[in-house]
Amino acid sequence: MPEAQAFAQAYTLTHYKTPQVSFTLSTETTDVILFTGRNFAIITAHNPRSEMFSQEENDKRHQVLQNHLQEKKYEVEPSTGESPDGSWREEGFVIFDIELATALDMGQRFEQHAILYGQGNRVALAWCESKKLDWFHPKLLSDKLEQKI
Repeated sequence: MPEAQAFAQAYTLTHYKTPQVSFTLSTETTDVILFTGRNFAIITAHNPRSEMFSQEENDKRHQVLQNHLQEKKYEVEPSTGESPDGSWREEGFVIFDIELATALDMGQRFEQHAILYGQGNRVALAWCESKKLDWFHPKLLSDKLEQKI
């Protein structure tokens, strides 16, 4: 797990983007409530264990995740996680009304160090192996979006 924790800073600086909202994680309390307060997870199948895979392999893994979500009949939206300088980008999904344990299991299934899990005005960096939650608040990246999404 210490190796995975080395990625914590990168995960907290990531720009998370969905059709509804773009945000990053903040230790400062905010008034932002994402997705009208619904529980959600953001999960990717790209670059398992933070190892760089080819675009072709990442696309295949993304399709497997999408098929799994469709089979389970989850309500989802596309999402991306991007580095602030735009040099790195991963596609994923926002999964609504998913239980934390289920989301963590899914993150493990797709070999991710961590996923995001949100409840109300808090978002956790949720470590898939240890199940540890590091809680943050969402900080909007665009002032054109309303705070209550």
